[in-house]
Amino acid sequence: MKNFNDEEFLNDIRQINWSDINSQNNPNMWTAWFTKFSDILDIHAPVLTKRLRCKKSPWINSLLIHKLRERDSLKKRFDKNPNDQIWSRYKKARNEANKLIKKSKRDYFMKRINTAKNDPKKT
Repeated sequence: MKNFNDEEFLNDIRQINWSDINSQNNPNMWTAWFTKFSDILDIHAPVLTKRLRCKKSPWINSLLIHKLRERDSLKKRFDKNPNDQIWSRYKKARNEANKLIKKSKRDYFMKRINTAKNDPKKT
C-alpha cells in the first residue's frame, strides 16, 4: 500500500450517493453497498498479482548454472545466425549440461539417502 492516498480514498467515499442504497430493499442493500465500495477500492488500491519464483532445486550448483547459461547463449546465437559450427557447439554444451544435471541429481539424492540411512522417517 505504498502509493495509497487515504485522503483521496475518503473523499471518493464521501462523494458516493448513499441515499439510493438506503432506499433499496434489504437483500439488495448489501450488494449495492459492496459494489460501490469495491469500485472505489479498486481505483485506489487495486489487487496486484505477484509471480513467485520457485525455490531453487537443491542439486543446482554454480558449475551447473554456468553450463546452463553457456548452453542457452549458444542456442540464442544459433537462432540468430544458424550454421553448423554453432549447432555442433550447442549440441555438445546441451549434452554436457544434461549429463551434469543427471549427475548432480543422482549425487544429491544418494547423499540424502545415505545420511538418512538409519532414520526411516527421512527416507
